[in-house]
Amino acid sequence: MGFREDVDRIAPRLRRFARALVSGEPDVRLESADTVVQETILRAVRSERLLDRATLAHWLYATVVDVYLLGLKRPAFVRPGSGVRPEESAAATGRADQGDPAGALAGALDVLPPDDRAALLLVSLEGFTYDEAAEILRVPREVFVQRLVRARIQLAAIFDAPGMMADRSNGNRHPHLRIVK
Repeated sequence: MGFREDVDRIAPRLRRFARALVSGEPDVRLESADTVVQETILRAVRSERLLDRATLAHWLYATVVDVYLLGLKRPAFVRPGSGVRPEESAAATGRADQGDPAGALAGALDVLPPDDRAALLLVSLEGFTYDEAAEILRVPREVFVQRLVRARIQLAAIFDAPGMMADRSNGNRHPHLRIVK
C-alpha cells in the first residue's frame, strides 16, 4: 500500500473530525470542514517525501487542527455577506434546537474554545489516547488533560449534568428511565 492509499484510507476519518471541529451554521460548517481537509491533504501530498508513514495519521490530524486554527484568523472562514464568524453564530451561543440532540451537541461543541474542542474530539470521537492526542496537538500531556477537563466541565454545565447527578444520588442510576407499574 502506497502513501496516497494511506491518505485515502484516513481521509474519511479526517473529514468526520473536521466537521465536528469546525464551528458555525451547518452549511458553513460542512464547506469549511471540507476546505480544511482538502488543504490538509494537499499539504500531505506536497510533503510526501518528508513524512513518515508510521506517524502519518497523527501528522494529518495535527495539520487539520493547524489549518483550522489558522483559518480562524483569516477572513476566508467568514460566511460571505454575513460579516459574522461561525463561532459568533446563534448555534455557537448554545441556542441549538433542544428537540434535535445532534444539533444540541453541535451547538454545545461550538461554545467550546477551539483548543478544548480539539482535545475533546480527539479522545471521544477519534479514540486517541491522551498521549497520542497530546502529541497530535503538540502540547505536553498535562496541558492536554487541562483542555480536556475544561471541555468536559463546560459540556456538563451546558447539559445540566449536576441535575442528572442529583437524580443518581437518589438511587436512580439511570435518570432517564422510570419504573412503570
